Amino acid sequence: MEEERILQLEKQFKDQKFLLDELSYRFNKKDTIGGLDRRLTQLIYPLDDDGANDGVFSSSNFSPAITVINNATVTMFMHVVPFIGFEISRMYFIWAANVTGGNLRWQIDIGEGGEGDADNARTTGGSAILTATTSTAQDLNYTNIHNATGVSLLTLRRGNKWGIKFTRFGSHVDDTLNANMVFYGIIIEYLLKGSI
Repeated sequence: MEEERILQLEKQFKDQKFLLDELSYRFNKKDTIGGLDRRLTQLIYPLDDDGANDGVFSSSNFSPAITVINNATVTMFMHVVPFIGFEISRMYFIWAANVTGGNLRWQIDIGEGGEGDADNARTTGGSAILTATTSTAQDLNYTNIHNATGVSLLTLRRGNKWGIKFTRFGSHVDDTLNANMVFYGIIIEYLLKGSI
C-alpha cells in the first residue's frame, strides 16, 4: 500500500516537473527578459470613412471585419504608440479573400500629430504594393507593413495620435484577386527594450 502511494507521488512529481520545464522553455526564449515575455501585441479594429468608396461592415465566422471592394478605403481607429521602453518589432494587417490565387494591390498611409500640431503633421507611406494571397480560399493572410515600401515608422513621433489608412486598388490591372477582400485589422507587436 505504502509502495503504491510512493509510486503515485513520484508520477505526480514527474508530471509537475514536465509542466515546469515547458513553462521555463516558453518564458526563456529570445523574446524574454528576466524570465518574463517582453512582447506586447495590440489589434486595431478598422473603421470605414470614405463616402464614395467605403468598405462595408461585415462578419466572417465569429470575427467583425470590413469587406473591401475595388478602391474601398479603410481608416483605422486612432492609435497612440507608447513613449518609452518599447520598439515596434512587427506591424501587419490581417485579411482574406475567397479565392485560391491572385494579387492584392494595396497601400498604407499614416498621419501623426500631437498637441498643437495638424493631425497629419508627419506622414509616411504613399507607395502601392502587390501581395499574393494564400493558396487556400478564405485563409488568413498576415501581411507586413513595418518597413514595407514607402512606410518608415521612424519618421513618426511616439505618444501622439496615429491615423492609419488602408487603400485597396481593386480596379487596377495588377490587382488580380477578382474577389472581395475581407479586412480584419492591424496588429502591432512591441518589444520591451532593456531590463525589467
